[in-house]
Amino acid sequence: MNSTRCSPTIHIFSLPASSKPSSKPSKPFKPSKMRGSYHPVTVRVQALTLAYCGVDMKHIEATTGMPRQTIQYWVKKARERGYNPEIDPRILPEYVEDGKRTGRPKEITKATEQAILESIGKDRNGREKSSEILAFEAGISYSSVLRILKRHGYKAVKQTTKPGLTDEMKQKRLQFCLAHKDWTLEDWKNVIWTDETSVSLGQRRGAIHVWRIKDERNDPTVIRRRWKGTSDFMVWGAFSYDKKGPLHIWAPETAQDKRHAEQEITLLNQQLEPIRKAEWELNTSMARLKLRNGRAPGRTPIWK
Repeated sequence: MNSTRCSPTIHIFSLPASSKPSSKPSKPFKPSKMRGSYHPVTVRVQALTLAYCGVDMKHIEATTGMPRQTIQYWVKKARERGYNPEIDPRILPEYVEDGKRTGRPKEITKATEQAILESIGKDRNGREKSSEILAFEAGISYSSVLRILKRHGYKAVKQTTKPGLTDEMKQKRLQFCLAHKDWTLEDWKNVIWTDETSVSLGQRRGAIHVWRIKDERNDPTVIRRRWKGTSDFMVWGAFSYDKKGPLHIWAPETAQDKRHAEQEITLLNQQLEPIRKAEWELNTSMARLKLRNGRAPGRTPIWK
């Protein structure tokens, strides 16, 4: 033994005479020696101190409740962490503290997240995948998929629907816009807008949600075309600048019904055209008088 070590002598101190003994006899301390038991830092310091002082290993086991292998482990670990009683006999906390644990390995890697995002943005079918399908493909839980999508700004929203247009339809719309690009608000107030839609009985109608972020509203992968097809009945409506027209439901129209409707429209136009023409001529002449202001008259408007 090195002469610098402390003496293993154990001193016993007696209680003062005034101290009252407990009514119940105290039980002798029996430290646990269970394998795998947790030993606090204070017990480790005590075991290390006794080992440094040269106390017999059996006595250290009986005093601290630590198995021989555990005592030897902490003596070795303390020396590896810098404990050298020949230089400094003090036992610092970092000599006997638990090491940092790495924890459970991360199940969702960056590659997994990137694969989910690529699956969504690949095409239209990817945008419509549910969290369960994405989870099955990635091998993780659907709740983990929802957290990933939320973290990257994705929300389940109703997809944008646009009518399907052929090249001829697109060209006609362009010509209409160019022809009316200089119209004023007062001009548009005289326009009645009409539209019709087909309704098929027995078909499921509901919103289809797709995954997208805020700025992807017009992305081709989140847009599904809507094409008109056969229908059971048609619904027709109209509106102007500040008024709504009637909503009419058309029953299936036969050839005879179509001829009868054309005859009624022709007759109605014949009755209303003279009235509308007289109103137009009056309004046009008054407008031309205000705009002329002493200048030469321009081209005379023609009723069409």
